[in-house]
Amino acid sequence: MQPYSQNLLLPCMLIDHPSIIRRLVKKFNLHPTHPGAEKFITELAEGIDSHARVIHTHFDHIWKKHYDSSYQLNSCPHCYGTMKETLEAPSAPALETEVISTKNQ
Repeated sequence: MQPYSQNLLLPCMLIDHPSIIRRLVKKFNLHPTHPGAEKFITELAEGIDSHARVIHTHFDHIWKKHYDSSYQLNSCPHCYGTMKETLEAPSAPALETEVISTKNQ
């Protein structure tokens, strides 16, 4: 299992858990491997954070409903530890259908 979340629909530290890459860059003084890569944690950060909040809201509920009923919603320490607002999942039937269909392939 990846170390970032018990929800396996959210495996990526860059897109699903963007606070992780920012902490690693700061802690270890990491540098980008190609021109423009630094934009990911600077000028693109706000949009990536927004995406992570939205995707967690949907995928947490999908994971709990279809994969692990014991999963605690809003439990990702990397995301909800820094995102103080309570996230309620809006209805997302198209997204849920797409995730379920890939499960059954």
